[in-house]
Amino acid sequence: MSDFYSPENDKLRESVKRFANRSFANIPGEWVALAAKHLDEDEYLPLPMWGTLFRCDDFAPNIAGMLCSALPEDSEAQTLRAFAEDKGLDFDEPEDLEDLTCEDWLAHARSELLQDWFESDDERAHFEGWGWQSVGSTGFLAREIDGSLFLGVHGAGYDFHEAHWSALYLALGLRWHVEG
Repeated sequence: MSDFYSPENDKLRESVKRFANRSFANIPGEWVALAAKHLDEDEYLPLPMWGTLFRCDDFAPNIAGMLCSALPEDSEAQTLRAFAEDKGLDFDEPEDLEDLTCEDWLAHARSELLQDWFESDDERAHFEGWGWQSVGSTGFLAREIDGSLFLGVHGAGYDFHEAHWSALYLALGLRWHVEG
C-alpha cells in the first residue's frame, strides 16, 4: 500500500492502528521461547522476529483459515513429487524402498525435502519446519502454542502497520474505516 500515508487514507490508517493495538496482545518473544521450550528439551523454538510476537484471540479462527504451509500435508506421493519439482528440489529414494510402507516413504520424502529446502537458506522454510505457517500474503507467520495462535514477522526496520497490519486488516475483510 504505497499510498498508506496519503491524507485520503487517514481513516484507513487509524483503523489499521486500532485493529493492531486493540486486537492483539503483545508478548515478548523471549517469554514465548521460554514457554515453548517443552517442545524440544535441547533447543528453544525459533521465533520469526527478535522482540515481540502477537497473540490473537478475537481473530484467531479467521486467521487460522488463512494459514498455508509451503510443504504439502497431502499424503500422496504425487503431491510431494510435484512440490519437489516446483521448488527445484530432489530427494533420494531410500535403498530399501520395497520394505517401506507408504507412510514411511512419505515421511522419508518430507524429511529429505525439508532438509534440502533448509539448506537453500530460505529462512521461511526454517520457520515452517518448526511449525510456523504463512498467513496468506500478509507477511505474517503464525503458530499455535499451548492453544493460542501467535503471529510474528521475520523482519525489522520498516513500518509494520503499512506492510503487514494493513494487509491483514484488509485480508480479514474488515471495513472499520468505512463503517465508522
